[in-house]
Amino acid sequence: MKKLKIIFILIIISILIYIDSTIASFWSKVHVNSLIGFQKIVETINPEIWYNIFIPIISLKTYIFLIILYLLLFLLKKFINLFSS
Repeated sequence: MKKLKIIFILIIISILIYIDSTIASFWSKVHVNSLIGFQKIVETINPEIWYNIFIPIISLKTYIFLIILYLLLFLLKKFINLFSS
């Protein structure tokens, strides 16, 4: 089962590397209005937040973002298991 999970993750990562898109381009392909709406909400709070925080995040390549997210979830799971046992 673990080998199957690793193979699946590697396949997904290789597909995303082949696509070679950023989070912003992927998000705009899926639903552009939500991206524009999210930008408007963030800019009403403080425009600097959009330009200094969100632009660098959504400019990341999709596969890099997923790798970071997966590592954070993995570490969170290990952290929870450490204190639950």
